Amino acid sequence: MYRKIMVAVDGSRIASAAVEHAARLAASEGAALYAICVAEYPSAYYTSLVYDPAALASAVESDARKVLDDATAAVAKSGVVVESHLIHGSEVDDTVAERLLEAARGINADLVVLGTHGRRGVRRILLGSVAEAFIRIADRPVLLYPDRAAHAVRDAVA
Repeated sequence: MYRKIMVAVDGSRIASAAVEHAARLAASEGAALYAICVAEYPSAYYTSLVYDPAALASAVESDARKVLDDATAAVAKSGVVVESHLIHGSEVDDTVAERLLEAARGINADLVVLGTHGRRGVRRILLGSVAEAFIRIADRPVLLYPDRAAHAVRDAVA
């Protein structure tokens, strides 16, 4: 059913779990797996006041490459071949969700897998939701992998 599965990675625990799920799905479908990381660069205005923008950009890219290397290593254990791509974010007008959609279109992904932190209320407003933004603009099937630990804590407290 699926030939090309794309999974977004950001170094978070839930993204790692989404990668594992996407790898199992790719193995069962005989699909190719693509791991995508969007390197987000802080606004040059704010960084130039405190940090060297070139050094910060280099650190952001280095961190993103490590995230991709970790995802690739985790998938390699399952025997699934994964192709990784580092996407450079734009500080001006593109959101992470828009960059992910461009990547999905570029590889012609049949399915996009995203981990979701399940934030609600003020935390969602302040931190945003890449998964929610992606769903709003998606032009292909999306599988959201929930943060079960966050749900378990929320259910235990409720």
